[in-house]
Amino acid sequence: MSAIDTIASQVPQELRVKLMQHFGIAKEYEKNPETISITYYCLMYIAHEALKLQKEKQFVSNVLDYLETTKRNNPNDEIIRSLATGQETIEELITLLVGETNEAENEEVKTAEELRLLMRKHYTVGGLTDVLSVFGP
Repeated sequence: MSAIDTIASQVPQELRVKLMQHFGIAKEYEKNPETISITYYCLMYIAHEALKLQKEKQFVSNVLDYLETTKRNNPNDEIIRSLATGQETIEELITLLVGETNEAENEEVKTAEELRLLMRKHYTVGGLTDVLSVFGP
């Protein structure tokens, strides 16, 4: 079980529906060291949302520990070090995914696998759009 799976298993019940999507996105991007920053910002969003409740301090602490460990393990990752670069990266990824979904939607015939991938990209775009809130208005 990965660290993200462990933290996800501790999500407070009242946040489960709202945050499980973001854990899924974080886990998907955690697989590639080059996209660990996407995971980082998804977990930052999760921490922000959990802090709003101010109930589950241990859960928030575990998420913050993960963020600190990720930051420490990736000291040269400019995307993690700079919020402006992080925001730009998330926005670029959303733009890329929207472009891919638009392209896929224009195809007349789609296989079940293509439909599944299309839905997954829409799901990811929605979650990443939420993540943009960590950068402020």
